[in-house]
Amino acid sequence: MDPEITRRVCDHIRKAEEPTLVLWHCGEPLSTGVPHFRSLLEPFEDDLIRSKTRHLVQTNATLIDEAWCELFKQYNFQLGVSIDGPANLNTRRLTRAGHETHSKALMGIELLRRNGLKFSVIAVVGKESLKSAKELYLFVRDLGAEMLCINIEETEGINRSQVITADEARGFWKALYNSWEADMGISIREFSKLFNSMDRIVKTDYELDGSYRTIEMIPTISTRGDVVVLSPEFLGMEKQSQSFVVGNVLARSLEQILKSATDYWYVRDYATGIERCRKECQYFVFCGGGYASNKYFENGEVSSTETHFCRNKDKALVEAVLEVMEHE
Repeated sequence: MDPEITRRVCDHIRKAEEPTLVLWHCGEPLSTGVPHFRSLLEPFEDDLIRSKTRHLVQTNATLIDEAWCELFKQYNFQLGVSIDGPANLNTRRLTRAGHETHSKALMGIELLRRNGLKFSVIAVVGKESLKSAKELYLFVRDLGAEMLCINIEETEGINRSQVITADEARGFWKALYNSWEADMGISIREFSKLFNSMDRIVKTDYELDGSYRTIEMIPTISTRGDVVVLSPEFLGMEKQSQSFVVGNVLARSLEQILKSATDYWYVRDYATGIERCRKECQYFVFCGGGYASNKYFENGEVSSTETHFCRNKDKALVEAVLEVMEHE
């Protein structure tokens, strides 16, 4: 990435009204190497920027060494590790040469633990792991992770895997909830989100007006400075020659780009879809209308409503947990 891009982002942070901005470094950022990554972070040494910024890195942990741990501590990184469970559930995470990554990932995680670095785990659940909820939970708990985050495999980008049914998803969520409830050894992102929604409904006499739901722009900046919003998966995508790129930080400030992005075609379409979800779906209070990328890649339209992802990640989750609670 051009260091000028980093400087432009820092300019935006200085002017931003938000008290804290999260910079999520994804796409296996550790492949850049420590020296180059450190050079990109140098502009963030400014005291004002440091006070307003949190860095989050998502990695498969295979490249972590002592030098990376030192950098993570220096910049107070929030760490997420991508691992789908024990070796038998992690078989699709391979190197470019087709070799397994599980053993190296465990070595990287051990280095994080020895250095006192906290981390969460994001696990992708596919057809092969739907029946292994307890095994997955116990594995992540015993790794020493602070939180387990579940991504039910989805149709997105180049991924066109076999679709998981709602019944299969409900079965997984019920098994995971039962395993978690037995000891509550770690936090599970999806259950926390669900309970927070339930708490809000009970305490505020919540009405389904959608007023609490604001669209998160989630700007993603490519190594060339191109900016897409709503989802990083839109980088490099086009729809009938319509680009998802809303600007370039080397040409305009990020503030200017984000102000004009609200009038861009797919942002308007997404807002239309959110309003349709609010009117049509009884689960809207829990998901807030879903994610733009899932709507686009599954249905071909950002303005669409229900997706396999929302059925499996939100609806099946709610139904499974409520069913368990009813029988307790």
